[in-house]
Amino acid sequence: MKKIVLILLSILSATFSKGYEKMKTINTDKILYSMPTISGDDISYIMPTHKSFIDAPQFHEDEWCQVQFFHKNQLEKIKKLLIKYKKFEIKHRTKYGWSDIYVRKINSDNLHLSLEELSKILLSKVTPSPILTTSSKPLGQVKNGFSIRVEKGVLLYGIQENDSIKSLGTILESDSYKISLTKIFTKLNKEKSLILVDWRNQNILFSTDENGKINIWHP
Repeated sequence: MKKIVLILLSILSATFSKGYEKMKTINTDKILYSMPTISGDDISYIMPTHKSFIDAPQFHEDEWCQVQFFHKNQLEKIKKLLIKYKKFEIKHRTKYGWSDIYVRKINSDNLHLSLEELSKILLSKVTPSPILTTSSKPLGQVKNGFSIRVEKGVLLYGIQENDSIKSLGTILESDSYKISLTKIFTKLNKEKSLILVDWRNQNILFSTDENGKINIWHP
């Protein structure tokens, strides 16, 4: 996301500074992105009700599906996409950010998983759909969305259509909960053949061996 805040600060400074004779402008092409990639999912929003607002997670729109589950039948497609994205990220990486951002457009196949099944596998109840925000305002509650708090510090969320999960992402409150997420991945990989993609760290957790060791792929 472009750091538009810098433009606003520049305008405000020019407006309120005494003796300022000429407005300064900033070349927006030189403003860097704060992250290398975002999801290009088409997300629709609805106005939350009082009931759906309670316990609904809230986070910035750019965090949507930065860590994301897919069915294993998409593994080769995701590998090719990560290779392409890595080249893009290196090309546009600068000391203080990125000169361009990679918008991921993925035709997400069915995860072969219903929300009811996911809730039973994780032994956790379904909670309201996420409310996405920008740096300055809320966008709304994700239409057909859901969330599941598996345990403290780990949130799963996504969108379901026709009783099937279309997208499934996760957010950790801190890195200290990575072990919990690893356990969740192991369970979903074993029971529903899901893989876990970390887009910003550019890796895929795709299987576990008989000793419980997780197999990871990097581009």
